[in-house]
Amino acid sequence: MDHRCGDDKLAADHYDNLEKHASDCIQCGHCSDRCPFKVDQMKRMGEIAAYFKE
Repeated sequence: MDHRCGDDKLAADHYDNLEKHASDCIQCGHCSDRCPFKVDQMKRMGEIAAYFKE
């Protein structure tokens, strides 16, 4: 997989080996509603998928 994250091979290798990836997000909003820090998790999943060029 060619990653946009450039020289961060460690992050890219770790991400490649995860069971689930950001692109698996179905944008249901459940995690964003439950986040105690009020982080827009759906938006973050999109950013992460873009970072790893999924």
